[in-house]
Amino acid sequence: MNVEIDFNVTEKAINQFKKAMKDANLNNIFILVSTSTNCSGSTNYVLDFLENTLDNHIVENYDGVDFAFEKKTLFLMDGVTIDWHEDEDQQGFRFENKNEDKNPVKSCCSKKGGCCS
Repeated sequence: MNVEIDFNVTEKAINQFKKAMKDANLNNIFILVSTSTNCSGSTNYVLDFLENTLDNHIVENYDGVDFAFEKKTLFLMDGVTIDWHEDEDQQGFRFENKNEDKNPVKSCCSKKGGCCS
């Protein structure tokens, strides 16, 4: 990565990203990892598919999956691991941040459209 941060994606998450892209017939796609702020001022992680990156993106490949990061929020990705969480009630990508005290952002995106904590 152009800027050194501690960002990881587990094997389970990589497999789910690959499955989602295959199921949707998406080729040459980037996974945008960004943040958004809701009306209460809380910050959440956001995942999205991108066909093209922009000048304000940094791209890094993790086990065959291209991830794009916005330069202005890259510091919020330091210490983050994306994992795949699945139990009988919910499933989705979970963001774990070992630097949560410094960057208190944590969320999980679910196929059901919600988030888990």
